[in-house]
Amino acid sequence: MNKFIPVASKLIIQQIRTQNPKVEIVAASKTQSEAKILELHNLGINHFGENYFSESKAKICSLRKTHPQLVWHYIGRIQNKFATKLFDNFDIIQTVCEMKTLLKWEQYQKDFPEVVCPNWYIQVSWDANENRGGVHHSKLKDLLYEASKLEIFSFFKGIMVLPPASSSVDELKRIYSEARSIKDNLEIKLSLPSLVLSAGMSQDYEIAINHGSTMVRLGEVLFGQRTK
Repeated sequence: MNKFIPVASKLIIQQIRTQNPKVEIVAASKTQSEAKILELHNLGINHFGENYFSESKAKICSLRKTHPQLVWHYIGRIQNKFATKLFDNFDIIQTVCEMKTLLKWEQYQKDFPEVVCPNWYIQVSWDANENRGGVHHSKLKDLLYEASKLEIFSFFKGIMVLPPASSSVDELKRIYSEARSIKDNLEIKLSLPSLVLSAGMSQDYEIAINHGSTMVRLGEVLFGQRTK
């Protein structure tokens, strides 16, 4: 019996796994309690996404001790002052969009070679609003060219998409289709098979999956509405 999360969560997880069993579900767990996270874990969710380093640090440290199999994703904007702390504390960082972050990690890896670099994705944007983060899709090639010169480029594993907030259904279909084409082309050009396309959230995950997403980031549909 679900004590903390909606009964419908199990049905949604089953629906996604029926629709495409290869799609990874990341539960967006910012501000959520350890109890809720473990309840979702008991339903088969192993990947969890956090937006804020300060809020998530204690939670991740605690759960790593008892449930080391959980995989922690950073899905918020990267603040430069926390860049190396993210490197230390997360398994996957989905929101890289600037060379300064990668250069900082490159140096940190040289200074502390015993620390394993997390896998990282580039956040790709179709948005004119720079406050939402991401590198515009028209500039992705330039960022990848510079990033490919770094040793930590071997940990580049995919792209993450956050569409404009006001996108219509048709616009979402177009953006996700274009994102899939970008991923497929990168796999060929960079000889990097099985890159991840992290695309789709609670309001549009079905559209994203139908248009090539291999990873969705779900918050409210799994945890229920956040209390304010």
